[in-house]
Amino acid sequence: MSRRRSWLGLLCISALLCTCASATSEHQQEGGKLAFISRRDGNDEIYLMNEDGSGLQRLTNTPKDEEAPQWSPDGTRIAYMLREGPGNCDLWIMNEIGAPGEPMVTRSGNDLACTWSPDGASLAFSSNRDGDLEIYVISLLDGAITKLTDNVGVIDELAAWSPTGEFIAFATDRTGEWEIFRINADGTEPMRLTHSAGEDFMPAWSPNGEQIAFVSARYGAPDIFTMTKDGEDLRRLTHGYSVDYRPCWSPDGSRIAFASNRHGNEDIFIMDADGSNVVQLTSDPAEDTSPTWRH
Repeated sequence: MSRRRSWLGLLCISALLCTCASATSEHQQEGGKLAFISRRDGNDEIYLMNEDGSGLQRLTNTPKDEEAPQWSPDGTRIAYMLREGPGNCDLWIMNEIGAPGEPMVTRSGNDLACTWSPDGASLAFSSNRDGDLEIYVISLLDGAITKLTDNVGVIDELAAWSPTGEFIAFATDRTGEWEIFRINADGTEPMRLTHSAGEDFMPAWSPNGEQIAFVSARYGAPDIFTMTKDGEDLRRLTHGYSVDYRPCWSPDGSRIAFASNRHGNEDIFIMDADGSNVVQLTSDPAEDTSPTWRH
């Protein structure tokens, strides 16, 4: 646990991973957009850019830290985490791109790592409201909250809802090591997907729901891997001594965006889904992280 947390101070593990859904024809015609987090203006804020790194636009401007942006399936809203203070994070939604956000889940403690249901009607998130970090779902229609996992003394976090709506993948330390599990969307039938002595976390579904990109430190530094939805056909996409993390699929599943400190500073990169053709999108001296591709 301590080894993982030492370099996850850099990763900011409490923020969310990226998960993907189908693209609308309108947004396909407009061209791809990536939202991400940057400290270039002094604190963590949400920015928007084109998928080639051009057209930078700042979306939030508050004295608090916004983290872990997540596009809604229809590409019209962004859910994110607002850090109210030490040990106190809430979930907010930007219902119109560039407009002020509105609180969705607010309470003392941490509500983290939200992921949209494919129909845009619910958010899954992790919360320590009952003591341990567990996976919950909130309905955006009536605010009802359902607890999906309940494991005393363990952590379940970084949930990712499959594009089919059938499964939720998440990271957990319930085996004694950090592994990726999958549950049905109602919390039933947990299935272990990874088996590694290193830490596996940050799952991200491909748009067709057949693959999961994730981060693993099984060979030392965190790298990005892919596997099937059943944990088969493991493939390593990045190699090296840098920290590569927060994978997010493009709407057509052909590319993966991610954050990396491979050049000494945290920046946003994209690569083909097989790990080839890596392109750096940001190069600001401040940290840029948590990319999320609009679908």
